Amino acid sequence: MLLRWEQGFGDIIMFARFIPLAKARGGRVLLEVLPPLADLLETCPGLDGVVRDGDPIPPFDLQLPLLSLPRIFQTGLEAIPAEVPYLTIPNRVPHREGIDRIMAATTGCRRLGLVWAGSPKHPRDSERSIPPALLKPLEALPGVVWHSFHMEPGTEQPFPGIIPMGPVVRGNFADTAYALSAMEQLITVDTATAHLAGALGIPTSLMITAHPDWRWLMGRNDSPWYPGMRLYRQPEPGNWPAVIEKVRSDLVAGI
Repeated sequence: MLLRWEQGFGDIIMFARFIPLAKARGGRVLLEVLPPLADLLETCPGLDGVVRDGDPIPPFDLQLPLLSLPRIFQTGLEAIPAEVPYLTIPNRVPHREGIDRIMAATTGCRRLGLVWAGSPKHPRDSERSIPPALLKPLEALPGVVWHSFHMEPGTEQPFPGIIPMGPVVRGNFADTAYALSAMEQLITVDTATAHLAGALGIPTSLMITAHPDWRWLMGRNDSPWYPGMRLYRQPEPGNWPAVIEKVRSDLVAGI
């Protein structure tokens, strides 16, 4: 069976959890995937091979878009495959040495990752992204060294001293996965990095709008997709300061 990628990076990571179910039906399972995800997705259990988008596709008997697997398996809310991690750090991490140098400088510190915006091309980017100045209350947390996993170059930083990870992880999710594995927690808006951390089993605080994307449901602060994820919702549309203050207070309390 050939599973074909669709939608964005985060969707591909999120729905890779269904690949072991496909494998359990028998036969070989291949995944066509965007090149930046190839090394990472090769770690998914049940996958027999990865085909990079644009490369020749080997012969196959059946094909299906990846995001159609929940329909095929008639997956309801209570049956979502949610065991994590279902992805791991690949053997090949292109910028491992550069990441190690950054982490060596913060040994013994409380490392936290931060993402405050996604791609500006996203149709709901104005809703999900946070103006960096609003994150200022997070700056003075004692013992914390912040690491920015924001990938858009040349953008305003939320506060001085935050360590930019973009130069060493941009372009390959294997690098990002390796760098995230050194974090105590990721604090992020709804981006592919949130799905990556969730799939790796890294504790994640997800900051979302009052009316978020369908997958985050309503009226709950946890996620059936990722057991290690805590949701921080706007109490009303546009109220990011309340979300940030709740994140800050929970980090101070060690939650």
